[in-house]
Amino acid sequence: MKKTVQQSILHICSHCGDMCNDTAIYDGNVFFCCQGCKTVYQLLQNNNLCGYYAVDGLEIHSLKNYLLNQ
Repeated sequence: MKKTVQQSILHICSHCGDMCNDTAIYDGNVFFCCQGCKTVYQLLQNNNLCGYYAVDGLEIHSLKNYLLNQ
């Protein structure tokens, strides 16, 4: 008897670094976990501020869990 294995591809949000679930938003060559992250990413990109992602020592933390627990 053959076993079937269901594979799922995990994507990382291009803004906050969280894992994207089944509702990941794909935009060109980047994935986002939510519309908020996509919007912030686009704002930074449209205003030539993507250097934000390259700042040494910068750790980007999602606030989703924090806001859900308030």
